[in-house]
Amino acid sequence: MFQEKAIEAVVDAGINPTDLEGTRTGVLMDFFSVKMKILVL
Repeated sequence: MFQEKAIEAVVDAGINPTDLEGTRTGVLMDFFSVKMKILVL
């Protein structure tokens, strides 16, 4: 699922994923939960 969303984000940005082959490209993913925010506060 992560790989699918990463490729989808690249395509949505107007970039052809095959153009990134051989480059130093990374995908960062973050997760935030409202429950976590309540616990921290």
